[in-house]
Amino acid sequence: MGENEYLNGKSSTNETLKTRTWTLDQLNSKEVKSKHSWLIIKDKVYDTKEWMNSHPGGDLVIFHCLYQDATVQFTRFHPANVEKFMLPKYCIGTLDANEAKTLVSHSSLSQDFLLLEEELRTKGLFDPKHSFYIRELVKGFVFMILTWWVILCFAPTTLNYLLAAFLMALCWHQLAFVGHDAGHNGVTGKKCFDDILGIFVGNCVGGVSIGWWKDTHNVHHVITNDPDHDPDIQHLPLMAVTTRFFNDVFSSYHKKILHFDAASKFFVSIQHYMYYVIMMLARFNLYIQGILFIFKNRRCRYKGYEAFGLLLFFSWFVPLVSNIEGVGNKIIFLLCSHAMAGLLHVQITISHFSMCTEKTTDQEEFFRHQLRTTMDVDCPEWLDWLHGGLQFQAIHHLFPRMPRRNLRKAREDVLKLCKKHGVNYNSYNFISGNISVINHLKMISTKINEGE
Repeated sequence: MGENEYLNGKSSTNETLKTRTWTLDQLNSKEVKSKHSWLIIKDKVYDTKEWMNSHPGGDLVIFHCLYQDATVQFTRFHPANVEKFMLPKYCIGTLDANEAKTLVSHSSLSQDFLLLEEELRTKGLFDPKHSFYIRELVKGFVFMILTWWVILCFAPTTLNYLLAAFLMALCWHQLAFVGHDAGHNGVTGKKCFDDILGIFVGNCVGGVSIGWWKDTHNVHHVITNDPDHDPDIQHLPLMAVTTRFFNDVFSSYHKKILHFDAASKFFVSIQHYMYYVIMMLARFNLYIQGILFIFKNRRCRYKGYEAFGLLLFFSWFVPLVSNIEGVGNKIIFLLCSHAMAGLLHVQITISHFSMCTEKTTDQEEFFRHQLRTTMDVDCPEWLDWLHGGLQFQAIHHLFPRMPRRNLRKAREDVLKLCKKHGVNYNSYNFISGNISVINHLKMISTKINEGE
């Protein structure tokens, strides 16, 4: 079949397309790229235009992998059955064998990384453990019950309401980790069940749209720390983690220019002073972003369920606050519970805010990209419950479908791979990580003050 026949849609069957051998020059021709959204996975070429509209992880995840070798990115986020049952229908051929050898997935580092994943899978580190999550859910709801108990049964004093705020924060903090793993389809491995669990834990209990979180988080995982694309570092006008934001960056996620205006200059100039204040209030922003996502974003896949989940959240949280005596105590409970829950925001942001923000290229291995943009928070094993296991952000970014309880176990093998290929592995304790971020934010703010 000729190239023009393919472009004009004259192929007789998809089976005919699958036998086509492509060269990179052919794939990168203006005609092909203007009509077909292709990418390469394990040396096979796929046209993902139709899949982008129904992709559970959102079309932006595929968008950032278009017209390149997406082998490693694909295997990070999809179980084997997707490759077996979904991909074949989008296959349009195979890349020329000689050219396939030049792909980034064929580099020595990428091949060793894929082999390491198989070894870890053989060890059972990707296997779900239902009893672990049952325990985590019970722990979270114990904190919620204790919150109600303190508010309803203890003396109506400010000190007791502070205790209730602490317990409420612990509930949200601990259950957020369950919601995180459900969002990555890592609790049971069954998408339908994990989606329901994510809505229950995220929307109903936490008041945060799991759909919004997945939509931003999946993009963050694929294009980590890129100012143009990663929504997790796009925080103007309040913060800028790189001077690249000084030049009116266009956000591919928000589909708008992030103007570095007078307000941005003011807030960024004091961002190292405001960092912890912003983290303490961040949860209120999550409520707003979730509501906007559900009602205004076409990528929300479960609008009805998610909206109902948020309604359930307010149906229990508003009565909880109403039972607190005194307007002042109500405000104290609200602010303190959200501020204490902000510990999670601090933990996650310090893993990226002071890391490299240089653009990735088609020839940069996924492994190398993730290790230069992410750092671990080193802590003793007995503190894993506090960080939820996600203090190992570098490991999590390499293996997002690995249950967080196993991230520590995979660390030593990743360190060996880093040593073999000369890749720097960033790891700090919690205090050092915080200092690194504050110093980095201060450095960025100084650039404004210096008039650069």
